Amino acid sequence: MAANTRLFVESNSIRTQAPVNFIVNAGGELFLPLFTTLTGLRKEGALYTKGGVYGIESLRLYKGVRSVVTEKGHTTCFGCNSSLVTPYESHYWFGRVNVMKDAVLEVKSNLFNVDTASAYLHIKDLELDYSGKITPDVVTIYTDALKFELDSGIDATQRGWLPVQGPGATSSCSRNVAGAGHGGPGGKGRSRNCNGELCAVLGR
Repeated sequence: MAANTRLFVESNSIRTQAPVNFIVNAGGELFLPLFTTLTGLRKEGALYTKGGVYGIESLRLYKGVRSVVTEKGHTTCFGCNSSLVTPYESHYWFGRVNVMKDAVLEVKSNLFNVDTASAYLHIKDLELDYSGKITPDVVTIYTDALKFELDSGIDATQRGWLPVQGPGATSSCSRNVAGAGHGGPGGKGRSRNCNGELCAVLGR
């Protein structure tokens, strides 16, 4: 869905099972029924959003389904207080999210440090069935109830700072310089022969 485009998915009830894949670009708006089950299996994800998604109270990712939310998108502000009555970028509200067997809810962003910014999941009831996963770059989750089954979980393996990008990854006279990992491999500085000069002072 391109910018300034709206798509309404209608059914004869408040429930739907969607076998298609939705890609919502920035500025696009997707409206889905109150109870939505995503079953699309394309590698891009049954729902990939950089735009707005509205109408969903209960979201279920069917077995083996992958869905992607980004820090650029948002949903309807569901069940939130009066100071948060309008949707805004990076915030996703749901009454219930159920990640079924082998399904993945991926939080994809250009962010690496939750202290700076993140995607925010406001989920009243979050359920991860057997081997269901949430795989975030950076995410802040607010929930009243969290349920994990065997082999399910939140997995941020190798999704932190990349080499030469982490804190401390500046040039230095010393060898083997590395920044903090923050869930990834850590930063890595480039060692140089400075001919006795103070690299840190000179900024080389």
